[in-house]
Amino acid sequence: MNSSGVLRFLDLAIAVSTSFAIVSTGFLATAQAIEPGERSDQLDDTNASLQDGSYYAPQSLEIRAGETIAIDLISEEFDPFLFLFDPEGQELARDDDSGVGDDARIVLTVPQTGRYQIWVNTYTAGERGGYVLRWGSASSAMLAHHQAMQAFDRGINLYNASRHPEAIPEFETALAVLLDLKEAGEDLGNLESIPSTEANLRSYLGMSYYLLGNLSEAVSMLETSVSLAEADGNRPQALTSRLNLASIYNALGRYDDSLALTQATRDQAQAAGERYTEAAAIGNLALIYRRQQQYDQAIALHRQAHDLFEAIGEPEQAAYALSNLALVYQELDRQVEAIEVGRELLDLFDRLEDRRGLALTWGNLSIAYSKLEDYEAAIAASQEAIARLRDLGDRRELAFALNNIGSAYTQNGQLDQAEAALYEAVDLLDAMRSPDLSDRDRVSLFDTQIQSFHLLQDILLRQDKWGQALEVSERSRARAFLFLLDQQLRPTEITEAISPHPPSLQDIRAIARTHNATLVQYSKLDDYLIIWVIRPDGQIYAVAVSLREEERSLEALIMASRCPNVRCENRVLSTVRGSGTFDPQITRDAFAEFNSQAIGSSNALRQQLHRLLIEPIAAYLPTNPDDLVIFIPDGSLFLVAFPALQDAAGSYLIEQHTLSIAPSIEVLDKTRQLAARRTSNDAILIVGNPTMPEGLTPLDGAADEADQIADLWSTVMLTANEATETRIVSQMPDARVIHLATHGIFDDEAGLASAIALAPSPEDDGWLTAAEILDLSLNADLVALSACSTGLGRISGDGVIGLSRSLMVSGVPSVLVSLWNVSDRATTDLMVAFYQEWQGNGLGKAQALRQAMLHVKETYPNPYYWAAFTLIGEPQ
Repeated sequence: MNSSGVLRFLDLAIAVSTSFAIVSTGFLATAQAIEPGERSDQLDDTNASLQDGSYYAPQSLEIRAGETIAIDLISEEFDPFLFLFDPEGQELARDDDSGVGDDARIVLTVPQTGRYQIWVNTYTAGERGGYVLRWGSASSAMLAHHQAMQAFDRGINLYNASRHPEAIPEFETALAVLLDLKEAGEDLGNLESIPSTEANLRSYLGMSYYLLGNLSEAVSMLETSVSLAEADGNRPQALTSRLNLASIYNALGRYDDSLALTQATRDQAQAAGERYTEAAAIGNLALIYRRQQQYDQAIALHRQAHDLFEAIGEPEQAAYALSNLALVYQELDRQVEAIEVGRELLDLFDRLEDRRGLALTWGNLSIAYSKLEDYEAAIAASQEAIARLRDLGDRRELAFALNNIGSAYTQNGQLDQAEAALYEAVDLLDAMRSPDLSDRDRVSLFDTQIQSFHLLQDILLRQDKWGQALEVSERSRARAFLFLLDQQLRPTEITEAISPHPPSLQDIRAIARTHNATLVQYSKLDDYLIIWVIRPDGQIYAVAVSLREEERSLEALIMASRCPNVRCENRVLSTVRGSGTFDPQITRDAFAEFNSQAIGSSNALRQQLHRLLIEPIAAYLPTNPDDLVIFIPDGSLFLVAFPALQDAAGSYLIEQHTLSIAPSIEVLDKTRQLAARRTSNDAILIVGNPTMPEGLTPLDGAADEADQIADLWSTVMLTANEATETRIVSQMPDARVIHLATHGIFDDEAGLASAIALAPSPEDDGWLTAAEILDLSLNADLVALSACSTGLGRISGDGVIGLSRSLMVSGVPSVLVSLWNVSDRATTDLMVAFYQEWQGNGLGKAQALRQAMLHVKETYPNPYYWAAFTLIGEPQ
């Protein structure tokens, strides 16, 4: 199916194409019968031509109102383009790829009786050759199939534009029709088989699900696609779907499965003589090995892919394989070899007249020169790249090239030029996060851009421009999150989605004043940490903390300080609530280094974190423990249990301050607005120990906890089979307080599969996921997820993608979540104490949580029992 779309217009009046409802069930007979016909001819310069230089040949046809017709334009010599005009000369329909292969087909029911014109045309100007034009009556099934294919094509265009939330309904509509047609066993005439079309459609739909974080549906769709294509004997589609499925396995961290499937696909493509697919699979294998840092295998495979592409006459693909090889050399710090390959690529892309390839190669060369500390050559190479990218209009690559030249300028001592380049880069990056992108795309796109924001902060700090650096720091975080919150808060009469502007220094001071809180924002820049303190009186302080002399990385230190508090090897706690696991990429080294240490050493580690994170700013923090301190973490700092940090005297931070968390200063402002716009409601939803999904054990403490909390609110809890996912979800929009005491899991790959366990029912699976919560509209003042690791997920430049973010996007200003697998008994005591202080004694949420922690600490001194929970968002 051609997915290029039809963008050109004819030099005559054009009306909006008539649209028809898709028939999905009960296919009817054709209303009228048109006499079938066929015309064979040549399309060449003896025919008339349009303004774009393409030739066209008209054919008149008398058609009665209500007749359903099928018109096919078939050619093996040019790419067919077919037009149908009504008796008034208005365009009724056009198509270029709805027939078999690249042939064109129009199927519709005509609205009036009269003489219609069919135009035979070519998709590309100047094409010529023989063709067959065929017409006749069409069944309703054929009409439905045609319109399904149009929906499929619209979905492909949206997919290619990264508009996946809009693409999915188009794909699903087309799939529903195909399944009905397949079940009805309708004769569709000379069309591609439904199983092959369905396989292709499922492949696209699966990749769309994947890009939106629905990994289980993605895997299911692609596995079905592979089966259908193989059963139908459509080897090319089967191989394509296999490669897509392997990519998803790789994203899931199923590296062995991804590797095995990609290898098998390569072998099958080789056996079938599908050499292009074989080369593509080899290139994918190289990328897998490169991600696993198995560079020798990656180098060999990139060379193999290059040679095969070259052998089958695909010089451009061969050149890009060589470009990937140069990137491996860069990662291995083999810069001289990377430059040699880059110089070869310049010649290749020049001969191919590939301007983009030239631009990217110059950009890669600039990085290699910088690593060799030849900054003049790096600047010159970047300038070559930038000039070409400006001409191409490629904003994404232009932003990266500006980042590279900014880095080279910095190393060369040209800070003014570096600052100008980096500001242009971040302006371009901001503009790329358009409202049309999906949330996942906005998040992942920003994660590829964060380096430019960090580098700009570094350049500003080198010039003592602390205020501007704070503005850039705030501009660099939670932008996709803010976009979603902004849509939640905008008036209903405003339908246009607009990306929010980052706050100025004046705005930041106003937010601290409005919350009457001291804001502490962290920014991790390579080997040092910047800490800003914004006090409610408007004073702003900044401190740079060097990490160069630390024995361990900040990330390893954070994980090590948590290790005794979670299920480390040989240290399994018998009463934990939940089944979350940590991202092995983050924790493997930390666990290996510290697993043998005694639990008591965690105090020393928390003291070390206090020395780095709190001690440098202690003089700027409030002295009254009831005064609020709100932390805005960065990266792995979202995993820090701030209440448990200890000073040199052994005092915990929670003993000195009232604490809460926010993903950014501007998010804090938005959650205050969410709280202010809440409508009055009194419903309290309390869930404890629901009947668990298969494989999870009951939680007696959770039932006791929920029962006590329900008594505080003079309501009843839902438990066991009463607490089904469907029932809970139906009650959540009307609840003022939602408390869910159960099991929790987190997803550190995409974040949206993080989930809370509820009772399964025939209508649901019992797992309330972050992705499902995003679709809710809630009016709660607080949601407490009293389960394991509910505050974890995928750590990104947007904060933590998981349950807490989804709840806030759905309208909740305050969320109480956990940072590790918590104790069933101690969590009960903590939660009951929290509600007693908040609901019973009228304290603010952050103050109530502090008092609850201090209360539990008296019985359970180890921070594992009382420090896991954190309040995110509105603290009052």
